[in-house]
Amino acid sequence: MLFHKLVIGTMENNCYIIADENTREAAIIDAPFNAEPICEYLTANGLELKYIMLTHGHFDHITAVEGVLAKFPNAKVVAHESCDVMFANVANNLTDRYCRKPFTLTADVKVDDGDILNVGNVQVKVIHTPGHSCDSVCYLIDDKLFSGDTLFRLEIGRADFPTGSLEEELSSIVDKLYVLPSDTKVYPGHGEGTIIADEIAGNPHTKGS
Repeated sequence: MLFHKLVIGTMENNCYIIADENTREAAIIDAPFNAEPICEYLTANGLELKYIMLTHGHFDHITAVEGVLAKFPNAKVVAHESCDVMFANVANNLTDRYCRKPFTLTADVKVDDGDILNVGNVQVKVIHTPGHSCDSVCYLIDDKLFSGDTLFRLEIGRADFPTGSLEEELSSIVDKLYVLPSDTKVYPGHGEGTIIADEIAGNPHTKGS
C-alpha cells in the first residue's frame, strides 16, 4: 500500500493519502483547507481518486472537498450515516464561525460501524467513534488507525462543539480503539502519531477508564 501524509493549513491538519500501488486507485482521509497539494500529489504519482473519506464534518476537515472534486469529479465523498447533522448545518460544521463563507456539504457514500470500503485491493474498516462529534469515525487499514479528532498523542478531541459528548468520546476510545492490537499505529487529524499501547498507558484522559 502506498501511504503519504500531508500537513495543510494554519491548524496543521493532517491529510492522509492511501492507494493500491498496483491499480493506482486512491483515497484521501480528510480534505483540509487547500486542495492544491492534495491534487498535486495525486497527479504526480498517477493516482486516480476513488474516495474522499471524511473522519467528521468540522470545517477544517472538509474545506478542500470542493477543490478536490473539481480536479477529480468522479471521486465519492464518504462519511458516517449521521453526517447530514453536521454537513447540512453551518453551526454544527462550524463554517459559520470560522469560514468567510459558511457552506454545506453532502456525502455520496454513507457508512456505519463495521463497514468495509475497498480502494483497489486495500481494505478499509469503518469504526464509528462518536464524541468529538456525532459523525466521528476512524478508518482502520491493517495496523494503521486514522483517528481524526477522536484520539491524539496523549490527548483526545474536544467535546464541547455542537453534537459533542465527552462521555461518548471516552467510551468510543476505550471500548472501540483500546481493544485494537497494542502495536496499532495511530494517525490523528492533527499532530504526530502514536500507538495504542502508549495511549492506554499514558493518556491522562482515559486512565482509569
